[in-house]
Amino acid sequence: MPLRALRRLAPALTALVLLLPLGCVNPFKPSDPEAPTGGGVVESFRTTDEVLETLRLAVENKTVNGENAYAHCFADSVAPSDIAFRAFYDPAVVAVWSTDAPIPAPEPWNLALESKVSRYLFGVRQNATYSWQWSRDPFSGNDEESGTTALLHRKYVLLATDPSSSNTGEVIAVGYCDLNMVFNGTRWAIVRWTDRVDPTVGANPSTDQRTMTWWRLKSLTR
Repeated sequence: MPLRALRRLAPALTALVLLLPLGCVNPFKPSDPEAPTGGGVVESFRTTDEVLETLRLAVENKTVNGENAYAHCFADSVAPSDIAFRAFYDPAVVAVWSTDAPIPAPEPWNLALESKVSRYLFGVRQNATYSWQWSRDPFSGNDEESGTTALLHRKYVLLATDPSSSNTGEVIAVGYCDLNMVFNGTRWAIVRWTDRVDPTVGANPSTDQRTMTWWRLKSLTR
């Protein structure tokens, strides 16, 4: 371009450069991430204990991020050779449910159904602070872990504490579970959750001290 023509364009180019910070978007700048819904959950699946810890944090988080982290704790079958997640009910709890339930207990209970459980749990005591507690199951022997498979025996308790109350917390989930896990080369995941009622509570308590079997089935009514 001739020098004279460049000189004529210089004022217009200068004005355009000055306007860029005010009204234009740099096409080479990475887009800003969307604001998260609720606080994040640090997810880690390198060990079986870290899977349990991620699940604990997910339930206590009570946000969309918590829902996602919860679902990520379970095996997702993306190929025919993958082991799909299954949850097995406590038979006594299913019997109670089946007496007047509007929805039959689905078979099998898979990841698609499990992914909706955490959101339902969050609403049981919507304004409460949650505390999920894992402990060893003293009735089922030692954990077993060998290479790429593991079997863990745990008791779980979910406490809900009203921030405006001085109470230590209300139990809204309690039971025992046998957890089968697999390692796919990069991470561990839960493939089987065999649920059992706490015998000191029973299959049909008068309070919300229910097993995860019950809360899974209740999530169907949402």
